[in-house]
Formats: sequence, structure tokens, C-alpha cells
Amino acid sequence: MTRLQVMAGIAVFAVATGSAVACVQATKPAPQATASGTVAAPTPSTHSCTDMNGKTFGWSWSNVPFASSCDARPDAK
Repeated sequence: MTRLQVMAGIAVFAVATGSAVACVQATKPAPQATASGTVAAPTPSTHSCTDMNGKTFGWSWSNVPFASSCDARPDAK
């Protein structure tokens, strides 16, 4: 391999790594500070779901469990 090919490979790897790090940092939610200055833990959105047997249960994940129907509130994430 020539020196130019090695340098081009290193540049491609560096750009790909930098893009991945920037993407991960951009998708993290910003921490919410409370009045006392401490960072509050995020509160998950809880949905009311009904399974195929008619039992109601709470669900705090974004995906709907198999064979269930959940409410579609505006604060759902």
C-alpha cells in the first residue's frame, strides 16, 4: 500500500468515528435541573394497556406489548 492510501484510510476511519460520536451525543436528552441545582431523573411516560384477556396494566415503554392495545396519549414517547 502506498502512503497516500494509508493516510486516506486513516482519514475515513477518523471521520466515521467522529460522526458516530456526534450522533450519539445529539440523541441524548439534556438533563433537567431542579430548583436546588441537582439533576432530576427523567420520568417515564406510563401508558394504560389492555391485554387480550381484558386485564389492564401499566406500561412505561414506547413499544406496545404483543397482543395488547395501549392508550395513545400526546406525551407518549
